[in-house]
Amino acid sequence: MPALYNIYRPQTFAEVTAQPAIIQTITNQLATGKTAAAYMFSGSRGIGKTTVARLLARALNCEVRAVGESEPCNQCSVCTAAKLGNSLDIIEIDAASHTKVEETRENILEQARFAPSHSKYKVFIIDEVHMLSNASFNALLKTLEEPPAHTVFILATTELHKLPATVISRCQRFEFKRLSIPELMARLTDLSNREGMTIEQNILARISRLSEGCLRDAESLLGQLLPLAENNQLTESMAALYLPTNNSQLVSNLLQALSTNNLPSAVESLQHSISTGTAVKPLVDDLIETVRNLLWFKLGVVGRPIMEPIIETTFQSVEKSYSINRLASLLDALLKARATTAPATVPHLPLELALITCITATPPTTPPLTSPLTSPLTPPLTSPLTPPLTPPLTPVSTSLATSASTPAVTTFGIPTPEDAEMLSDKWQRCLAIVGAQSPSLAIILQEATVDGVINQAIKIRVNYNLHLEQLTIFKNRQIIEAAITNITQQNFRLEFMLVPNLPPATVALAQALGAI
Repeated sequence: MPALYNIYRPQTFAEVTAQPAIIQTITNQLATGKTAAAYMFSGSRGIGKTTVARLLARALNCEVRAVGESEPCNQCSVCTAAKLGNSLDIIEIDAASHTKVEETRENILEQARFAPSHSKYKVFIIDEVHMLSNASFNALLKTLEEPPAHTVFILATTELHKLPATVISRCQRFEFKRLSIPELMARLTDLSNREGMTIEQNILARISRLSEGCLRDAESLLGQLLPLAENNQLTESMAALYLPTNNSQLVSNLLQALSTNNLPSAVESLQHSISTGTAVKPLVDDLIETVRNLLWFKLGVVGRPIMEPIIETTFQSVEKSYSINRLASLLDALLKARATTAPATVPHLPLELALITCITATPPTTPPLTSPLTSPLTPPLTSPLTPPLTPPLTPVSTSLATSASTPAVTTFGIPTPEDAEMLSDKWQRCLAIVGAQSPSLAIILQEATVDGVINQAIKIRVNYNLHLEQLTIFKNRQIIEAAITNITQQNFRLEFMLVPNLPPATVALAQALGAI
């Protein structure tokens, strides 16, 4: 059985989903008779490039189409042959399978010399044109620059940047865009109605999000779900047999826990879902999308994507608990967690750290990290150590020269004026360099406290044993020390100490999780 996207492929320009500017321009050209000799259709896969190319070729050669009209009749012999793929004058070439210059000369250049057999134009539709070799492009250039009056070239590509500028400049370029969720849902609703199916809107919204703007993917996924329907109805429970796990309930629980700073509830919900088989990366992606939409909701942005009812209800209940700055910080932490490589044994560790950071972090007093090329930031110097909640561990010291050596225990002290200048003027620049190589490492250092520099040793205390373990890994130490050397032009040792300075409830939870 043909795929759904082939069964309902648009047969007129009016049926094309989205791309209104492109359709308007092309239909105006057809109506006025001012078409181009070469077109360039670019954009991501599955959004209508080949469909519009075929419609354009059919309309150019339609025997019935009158002056002032743009739509092909789809009834004449030329249109019928084109629909069946039998037209001798509409030649489709897959450039990915015909990359050699000999094939370009034989399939395109030689055929372009001869007049069309039965039609007005000989139309060449070259798909994935970026796959042609450089020699093929060079051979094609002269024909594109001075094409025969009876030929039209339509080049389609998903990677425009790979094409020579000389080829692009000889074509009228049209950039096809990805479809929005409302546009995809409208198309899927139309297809389900044509199939006589009743499908819940939540399912269509989920298909639209999963397809990421690709219409062909959305139609293909819908076609795979239709056989699951019973009595011409498709419910969420049926669709769940095929679609990826819906994390809406878990996302709602995490948002509510974060809104009340309820760290135990957030971690418990996460641990329970992971233990039942929830995949971490899709969960983080769902969280990122939801927090972004909540930020739009908070800002009052028009055109926010449609979300599941449970998420919409959660938005209404928690939005007052989130400031715009906090949502931006949460989104930033989630993006860094997604980019962090987690150990195979604990794949959800970066997400746990992001949740802990967002709940335990105090309001920021300094701007976000900047690159080393910008003006340095000046964070406030920390005060001397407060009494620890648990007995401190022995400081862990490292050196650029000998990473395995451990110097004697050093007592932390108040920074000297010279040390204070280094800390205030250069520490944030060091963090920027570290963050460029390891965002998760920069997050840990931001949570740590720098107490001073004594005898070429930078004193740093951390709140969690997990942070201490990460900072003392040889590769991470090298990154930090190299950044410090780059900024200060001096070699410093790093001495770390575990001194939890957290609220009692957080300390208890961290101890229970083994983080302290």
